[in-house]
Amino acid sequence: MRFLTVSLMSLCLFFSFAGAAYAEETETDMSPYVGKIKTAAVALLETLNEEQVNHMAVIKESSGMIRAVRIVRTDVSKAVESCGKENESIKAEMDERFKGWNQAVTPVLEGHEKAMDESIMHEGRFKDPEQIKSYISLIDEAAKHAESKIEKIPVTTEEACQSLLKSMDRTQEKLVDLLKEIAWLPEGAAPDSGASP
Repeated sequence: MRFLTVSLMSLCLFFSFAGAAYAEETETDMSPYVGKIKTAAVALLETLNEEQVNHMAVIKESSGMIRAVRIVRTDVSKAVESCGKENESIKAEMDERFKGWNQAVTPVLEGHEKAMDESIMHEGRFKDPEQIKSYISLIDEAAKHAESKIEKIPVTTEEACQSLLKSMDRTQEKLVDLLKEIAWLPEGAAPDSGASP
């Protein structure tokens, strides 16, 4: 959650929120998934040895970082679209800048999504890789459910949109750096994307 909060900090300038705080996932927000996740975790732990538990912890933490970046990408896209609708004079500039932003962030994100899948499916790492994937998917579903409970209203004044435009260099660099912090096990290492801010 520390990484998520840092990554989203600048975006909070461009959205107003109703309901739960953006980076806070409470049991109420994630219901009815909390019980399902706990049950799945207990069942999973019964099948894993100590080394596999450590591998699972790396995968779970890394999937959370990947999920956070997906959320930011979606929110930036929506903010750019909203700003463009309300501020025709800067629409072309914002669209072009977001295109570059997306081209820098998305390949790194997709590289790590692939690396996560490879890490889970690596031969001999887990007895039942599909059980691991199902567990991670369940957590993703819970996060989407919590996210859906938060009303996000983009602030589309020209001043706010200009600030968003100026912030894209910073957020692009932060997100790419965030993803590069993920340390996969050797067999599941993400390829060098070659993307630069």
